[in-house]
Amino acid sequence: MNSLYGMTSDELQTCMEKHGFPRYRARQIYGWLYGHGVTSFEKMTNLPARIGEALAQNGYGPHLPAVVSVQSSEYDNSFKILLRGIDSSHTYEAVVLQKEERVTLCISSQIGCSLGCQFCKTGEMGFVRNLIPAEIIGQVVQANRILEDKKITNIVFMGMGEALLNYSSFVQTLALLKDPQGFGISSRRITVSTAGYVPGIQRLLRDAIAVELAVSLNATNDAERNILMPINKTYPLVELLEAAHTYAEFRNRPVTGEYVLLRGVNDSDRAAQMLAELVRPYSVKINLIPLNSDDEMQFRPPTEERILAFSRIVKAAGVPVTIRRSGGRDIDGACGQLAIKE
Repeated sequence: MNSLYGMTSDELQTCMEKHGFPRYRARQIYGWLYGHGVTSFEKMTNLPARIGEALAQNGYGPHLPAVVSVQSSEYDNSFKILLRGIDSSHTYEAVVLQKEERVTLCISSQIGCSLGCQFCKTGEMGFVRNLIPAEIIGQVVQANRILEDKKITNIVFMGMGEALLNYSSFVQTLALLKDPQGFGISSRRITVSTAGYVPGIQRLLRDAIAVELAVSLNATNDAERNILMPINKTYPLVELLEAAHTYAEFRNRPVTGEYVLLRGVNDSDRAAQMLAELVRPYSVKINLIPLNSDDEMQFRPPTEERILAFSRIVKAAGVPVTIRRSGGRDIDGACGQLAIKE
């Protein structure tokens, strides 16, 4: 089963030529896919039936990941989508977060994750497989169909998995997201978060891929980060920050340093001072994320008083800092909570 979703305009044109059809038919199909989110050739009203039939006979179709369920928060406008992979029994999640005119989709790039961060529910799943471009871009299409009168305005690759470890699918999805004939979302409205996969950051730089970059720090020294995030044993903090800084210079925009606050682990006044000292030489702004925990997790979030005190210390040290108030916590849709129990 080959999905036309996930194909770039050039790939669709090549597909048309391969099957003996004019290249301009690819533009028509492209418009139906990303402009209307259709799932059958019959709905492509300006496409001759013989083209759809020929493509279907050769295994091609406008296949999307199926929506299994939609779970809405009782406290905000967020909702979580459970999707089933194309030609697969595996499921994965995406989350829509709404705040006024800003509608953000938190996208998954893998089913599960191999990195094993100690405070992340996805990491507890282990790695299942990479998502193909159709399964990644399909999250946007399905979210837009559910929203009906709104459209996704911002994308964050902060769902399940490490996007930079699924690099080719990630970059292909980026091209579709940015394409004015596709979704037309600008680079400044698309963020990829990495646990610290330095070769991926270096590859973004080498390939001149423009996107907002966030790096997950969560500790102020290698000894502590080795425990919380095993990837640090391969790519330690300074190496990560240097790669992030180089990318920030390429983009002429600061990188976001994400810091998940864990009660009694990394939330002390001294930790705040050390964090500011650590990132000050680099082009990094800090985003504090109070842990989104459940009863099964070994960690707990700090008190509100502690969160605010930590933020004040970082800010007083001259480092830009914000606090992320995650939506969807009551539906296990907040940062670090996505996981499939099958």
